[in-house]
Amino acid sequence: MATYSGKPGAFPALAIVPLLLVFCLFPGQTWLAHFIPRLSGLATIDPGLIVLDTPIHLPGSIDLVLVPALFLALYTIVLLAFSMSRHLPAGRTVTHRLAAVLSGTFFFLLSVAIGGLISYVLLEQLPGRLQHNINAISVNADVHLPFLGYKTSSLHGNILSLLGLLVGIGIFLVRISRDPRYRRSTPLTREQRMTPYQRMLEERRRPAPPAFRCHNEPLYTLEPEAVNYRPLA
Repeated sequence: MATYSGKPGAFPALAIVPLLLVFCLFPGQTWLAHFIPRLSGLATIDPGLIVLDTPIHLPGSIDLVLVPALFLALYTIVLLAFSMSRHLPAGRTVTHRLAAVLSGTFFFLLSVAIGGLISYVLLEQLPGRLQHNINAISVNADVHLPFLGYKTSSLHGNILSLLGLLVGIGIFLVRISRDPRYRRSTPLTREQRMTPYQRMLEERRRPAPPAFRCHNEPLYTLEPEAVNYRPLA
């Protein structure tokens, strides 16, 4: 059975994923909090950026429970609609895309953690003026985990942490933009779908080929062939 691999339709993940994330942040998490009030506020984060002592904050907190749950639900619906419109295997498409989002999120967090670790190790070894220049642009975040008994945990970064954040965003975008390779089978012919018994009956129904008569021809001469002979001694 012949198969081929290809990309039957490009999925605009680089456009859909950011739009869904923005919708889940504003106003998605606020809307979902009215329906699931018990899950609202269990884990939140307030990220911010400081440029030359000028703080820049988001309009609100990011709910670390409601936002991912809403995003995965909406993204799954979009993937199912895309698969049905392009006649693609829905299970493979949804599994591949969701796995890409989860793996991209993992590498994003890993990149941010590595950037923060490098900053923590190297910052104390640098001269004071260079430390001031590195801290001129910083990324800070206040993490609220009331269900664990912690009120607020403040995370302070610098330009090295910001570089780790940017690298993580790049890796995340690369992961979600990869298209799965689909394998479609070529339709089998009638003869290929037949069982051996059906093929035997089909051959019996066919008319027998015309018989050919054999004529005996005398062999007048017999020429021996040369043999490469070597003594055993």
